[in-house]
Amino acid sequence: DSSTLKARVDLPSRPMLVDVRADGYLLVLCEDSLMFMFHMVEDYGGAVLKVTQKYKLFLPTRESALHKASDWLNPGGGIAMARIFPPLDQAIYSAELEGISADKLPVPTSIMIMRSTGSLVLLDSKHMVSRQLLQLVEHFWFTRSNQPPFENIKYRPIWWAYGDNGLNVCFREGMKQYLSTKPAKVLGVQDSIEIDPWFDLDSEVYPLGLTSGFGTVLGVSQGFVTQPALNDKKIPSHQIKIKQQPILHTLLRHFLSNPQFHDNEVLRIAVRCLDHPQFVDSLEWLLYEAVLEYDKELETRGEGDQTNYNSLFYRVVRLLRYFGEYEDIVVRCARKMNPRRWPILFSLSGEPAALLEQCFNSGRLRTSACLLVILQEMFGFASSIPNSLRLLEAALKRGELGLSEELANFLKKAHIAGNIDDDRLPSEMQWVVEMTTIVPNVAYVLYRHMKELIQSRQFRAMAAVAVRLEFPLAELLKRERSGKPFLRELEYILFSIHQQFQWPEPKVSDVQSAVEYLLTMKGVKTAERINDKDLDESAEPSNFGVGLPPPRAASEPEYLEGIRLRTREICRQELSYLKRVTRHCPDFNLCFATVLLDAGLVMEILTKHEKLEATYLGSLRESKVQGYALLADEVEKLLDARSDN
Repeated sequence: DSSTLKARVDLPSRPMLVDVRADGYLLVLCEDSLMFMFHMVEDYGGAVLKVTQKYKLFLPTRESALHKASDWLNPGGGIAMARIFPPLDQAIYSAELEGISADKLPVPTSIMIMRSTGSLVLLDSKHMVSRQLLQLVEHFWFTRSNQPPFENIKYRPIWWAYGDNGLNVCFREGMKQYLSTKPAKVLGVQDSIEIDPWFDLDSEVYPLGLTSGFGTVLGVSQGFVTQPALNDKKIPSHQIKIKQQPILHTLLRHFLSNPQFHDNEVLRIAVRCLDHPQFVDSLEWLLYEAVLEYDKELETRGEGDQTNYNSLFYRVVRLLRYFGEYEDIVVRCARKMNPRRWPILFSLSGEPAALLEQCFNSGRLRTSACLLVILQEMFGFASSIPNSLRLLEAALKRGELGLSEELANFLKKAHIAGNIDDDRLPSEMQWVVEMTTIVPNVAYVLYRHMKELIQSRQFRAMAAVAVRLEFPLAELLKRERSGKPFLRELEYILFSIHQQFQWPEPKVSDVQSAVEYLLTMKGVKTAERINDKDLDESAEPSNFGVGLPPPRAASEPEYLEGIRLRTREICRQELSYLKRVTRHCPDFNLCFATVLLDAGLVMEILTKHEKLEATYLGSLRESKVQGYALLADEVEKLLDARSDN
């Protein structure tokens, strides 16, 4: 629509490349290597756009001479990209440093050009002199993000270039002589330009630029996938994949390698990036690269050379100590590193035993367990076994059963290898080792922990530990409860079971169905109703003790309902397991049979142990649950009918 056109400029040839700066400067590169610099100013409240030509020039290139008849192959006569230099933010910052107002910036005379041959050059259009920056470049861009870690222009890279030599970056200090707003001097080969090679990107990823707010280089790659089609056939197709490469670790390494930047400055940059999704990973990569560089430095250092406490490795460790994840970063770095370099890493980051103690005291048991392997490799089993027993006790108390299993296996392997001098177990614990494959040290820890769980009535934790660490819970309960009086707090136990397993209280209809089922199954023997095995065949031991979803809310997403159904099935398997292993403890057995509404088992227990009847029926009625009150009435009727017979 020509009615919205604010300005029009006739050009001698077809425009091929265009770049614009926010202060109104417009760069146009036409066919035959003609270049124009215009300045645009809005008049009359933006109704009219005034365009003024500042200068034009001709850029003779070898490509334009060779391919003059086919310029479509080489846009701009052999020039693939052209950008006004410096970017506006850098120009304004330089003007402020020199006491010049931002609205009095001079006409930009420097142009960054990438030729179709891959040469990246900086052109001084005033003196028609160019300076080569890089070769074999495929793409370059300016830093446009003002989000962490680039919110401070002082620490912001000016431009990025990607090519055969990986990703290269240039900061202000690398070419500050070309950022001045004073009359430009002629570019000379004696003027050094510092360009930092950062890292080699994945060869299958093509970088596009920076993501704002996440400090990553965004790139794309292609993948081969198959899509379903009719007749069960699959159609091959290509898929575009987005990939991100964090650059925070390289940015921090740049500043830490430069003595001009103080540690506090680098710390402020890192703190601003705490919410980045790969922040800890970036610090880990930073430490890893610093150790490798320090290792190479040690190989070339002479015997009389003094230690440089401002080297990259020392400065990196000083930086990392400010963060609470310090020990985790060191351990993760060590696990990815050749053990040959562990003495170098821990010589400055801290002794493994001291790091383990710090992690243990702060509750980071998983990190402490990772340090066990390092202690074993560096100092042998003698240093790792005592710590592994402490960790096993702590992991059991915190319910970290996956870690408990790993520690138990670690101790078992050490026992088989003959690296543990087992003390004799107390006589009351010997049966655990005799009945199972649990080694003595682990048996001692598990025995004490299971007794604590029984005394505190932590039934769900008791089931999870017994199943996942293969502890003979049924035998322990038999030995602990044999000959002891029945418990009288059955009401509390029932309430505790419902709370621990998030098991719903029975409805009246559920109780009626259970009693009807009992009447239809009358005459069936107990052995036929109850499986001899403690664990259901469909039960997965690794699911025992999994976290339960939060209490049900007024409105919740559909996926949460699916989680509730799966966890309820797991809890049912746990309750069934406890019902079977408590068969030698009538009071416990009666409670689990009640929760699962196994009316037949309830009747059998009360028939064999009449002393439980009054306490049990009274507890059901005092619970103020209609389902349990009905169950008490029905059980009492059945008991009376059986006694009459």
